[in-house]
Amino acid sequence: MADYEIKCFYKFNDAEEYSVVELDKIGRRMFRTEIMPKENSNNIKYYFWIYKNNQFFQTLPKSNAVGIPFSIINTQEDLDYFSLLSPLISQEKLKYKKEMMFLVKNNFPNAIRFKSALLNDDESLKIINKKKVLINLQSTFPIRQGTNRLEIKGILADGTVVKQNFEFKTEKLKKKRLFKKMHEIKLNNNFYNTNKSEYIQNDSEILYSIKQNIETNSLFLESYGLYDNRGTQYTQPYSRYKINAIDKKFRWKIKGGDIEENFSPLTINGRRIRGIYTDIDLLKFINKKESFSMRYIIGLSNNAINVSSPNVTIPTYKQEIKGYQLKYSTMKLKSSVQYFKIYDDPQSLNSESKDLISPVENHVIGAFVQIRPSPLSYIENEFVVAAYYADNEASIVSLDELELSQSYKDIINKYLPIKTSLTGGYSNRFTIQLPLLSRKNILKVGHDITHPNFYNELNSFIEPDKQEISCELTQKLMNRKLIINSAYENERDNLTKISSDTSNTNSYRLNTLYRTKSLGSFNATGMLTRKTEVVTTSNEDLDNQLNYVMVSVSGIPLKARVGKVRANISYSISDYLDYIETNNNSTSFTFNSSINTSYNQYRVSLGLSQSKTTSNLSGTSRYLTVYTRVSRKLSKQLKISTKLKLTLGKNDGESSKLNSRKVSNSWNITYHKKKLTYFKESYTQLGAELIYMKDDENPSQETSNFIEGYLSLSIINKF
Repeated sequence: MADYEIKCFYKFNDAEEYSVVELDKIGRRMFRTEIMPKENSNNIKYYFWIYKNNQFFQTLPKSNAVGIPFSIINTQEDLDYFSLLSPLISQEKLKYKKEMMFLVKNNFPNAIRFKSALLNDDESLKIINKKKVLINLQSTFPIRQGTNRLEIKGILADGTVVKQNFEFKTEKLKKKRLFKKMHEIKLNNNFYNTNKSEYIQNDSEILYSIKQNIETNSLFLESYGLYDNRGTQYTQPYSRYKINAIDKKFRWKIKGGDIEENFSPLTINGRRIRGIYTDIDLLKFINKKESFSMRYIIGLSNNAINVSSPNVTIPTYKQEIKGYQLKYSTMKLKSSVQYFKIYDDPQSLNSESKDLISPVENHVIGAFVQIRPSPLSYIENEFVVAAYYADNEASIVSLDELELSQSYKDIINKYLPIKTSLTGGYSNRFTIQLPLLSRKNILKVGHDITHPNFYNELNSFIEPDKQEISCELTQKLMNRKLIINSAYENERDNLTKISSDTSNTNSYRLNTLYRTKSLGSFNATGMLTRKTEVVTTSNEDLDNQLNYVMVSVSGIPLKARVGKVRANISYSISDYLDYIETNNNSTSFTFNSSINTSYNQYRVSLGLSQSKTTSNLSGTSRYLTVYTRVSRKLSKQLKISTKLKLTLGKNDGESSKLNSRKVSNSWNITYHKKKLTYFKESYTQLGAELIYMKDDENPSQETSNFIEGYLSLSIINKF
């Protein structure tokens, strides 16, 4: 029977030396001892030496008992679960390095395991090597100059997540004085000539622009000016100018001149306004990642244009705009509240023009919110209400009969007076996108509704009295080789049932794309649109359907000695059915093919397109188009290209007879060079195009019997 003895080596609070105690034998293989912890002890580390028959037998733990001993942790006391061995943060400041390696030690490997590390709250560290005790980490973002915070996350045996923070400082590099500037001048000249007696194309179009960008350590300055000779006293300005100043820490922006800002989809969404725009972000001043900005815009959206026969038949008032927005944004939330006032100046037109049109006034206020629960999902909604005065000089309705205090009446009469021309409405836009079962299936559902009396003078894309429901599913399968997109959309109007005209449109679309390496990409598209319209006051109902199917193969590789050859083929069928007037029915077939190749300095393309359309009203139309395009690099800086296109058309309908041929030929010469004597970069392009068309069935019609030519010269210099 073997004789065993056991010694226990222990230490509290990571002391330098271990203490030792021999265990009392209380049974054949049972041992015990009592170790009284010191006051404020937060951990004890221990290991055992086992002797058998007076000879050393083994340790517990069996492997590396001194380096990885047993441990007991007092979770009610502050405890350093991890130690940062490198860099040494005992120094006051470390030398700055853009990238940094970290060596972390797990002080209690049997009680806690390393989970992750974050630098400065959101910059995850890359794990280079992970052992039970030592973990090597590397930064994935540039180290900040000054104070940096390192957070280590670990998981205890019971599943509790613990965090330990370290802080270190680096030296701040002296900023080099930055002053970059870039100038660019563009000179575009377009000339046109024809034998037509009437045409709308300008004989010459001149667009000259100059842009200057200046960048310093704290600012980005941009100035831009464009001269366009198409602008006259009878049109809104074609020429543009602007000056922008932007803080590089995004704390503020100031813009002047022609401004095209996006406030929200249903209010101002890129409309040109000539005026002043400011944006101040309060949270950026205290170095917060979130954004809370106040935006303000004031200016003119239209210039005054009086009636002038025959140039102007409908005059335009000078239209003033003033708007405000409060916007709050985080990584997962975007929200804003905005208000805009649009006002036609009644004194900006003469009496003759004022008799033809009334000055309007528009108040628009709305709220926008977008929530992103995950990178592939979001919920978005915008609600906007608008008050619209068809005539801002209309008489004001008295509020004396309303039971309101005089202060309320004064506010209403000052900011939103009740006039006989006042109408109001709303518009709401809702969209939700989310993965369906997996990230390979993305579902998007939308609902838009606009009241009949909703008007926004600055956003003409919003149609009043309309509701739209849409649903779209995108599937990316087989490692993104197969993409399937299916969609449904319904549009209807006359929401309040007041109008005598009610229309309803249903659209269905299915598109598939399959990519291969050896055969190119296969694409198939199918669309069906059914529209009905009921008119109660007359016999003008509509009921029609458009069917469209297209199949194509693109990027087909072909073997040839001349180099890489790619071919493209497509075939489509379009069928229009009118269920009320069958004479409007028509069917179209279209075939397209092209081939392109490159060899040495040459690029060559050949293409053919053929279509046939059959209609009960206009007969059968046939078109055949053949084209070729050739380009060649004459040197590193000089390139020349040409395109020749021939189109033959024929129609046998009694009222639409056609027997035409159209030929066009274009040439382009491009010269591009960097590092010249006076410029950093210079680009020059000279182009010419000649078009000839002849129709034997209608020789007297200028629209199908003409000769026209285009000449363009474009010069861009950067310095």
